[in-house]
Amino acid sequence: MDLAAQPDTVERPHVAWWLAVLGGLGLLAVLATSPDAYAGYAAHVHALPSQRILLWMLAGAAVLHVGEAAFCYRLAKQLGMEQAAAGWLVQTLLLGFPSTRLLLKRKRAT
Repeated sequence: MDLAAQPDTVERPHVAWWLAVLGGLGLLAVLATSPDAYAGYAAHVHALPSQRILLWMLAGAAVLHVGEAAFCYRLAKQLGMEQAAAGWLVQTLLLGFPSTRLLLKRKRAT
């Protein structure tokens, strides 16, 4: 598919990325904020860093995703994708690098 042929669209990563990233972030959020979930996971699945460290990891992931989403929004605008820029922002906010990778691939194709 010629990526430059559809310049004002949002390309979606494979569904596996959605499941892996959102599932991982969701699990991290639950383990970082729920003492019961944290204790159960640590006792029955795998030892974990402290909840405080997990909260820092969650905050760090949020900051990275916000920064990456802002970058992709700006890049989409620079590439002339006025209507799709907000879609790139939201998708990258949720997924991070799988979305950014697709937008950078599109940039290289133009």
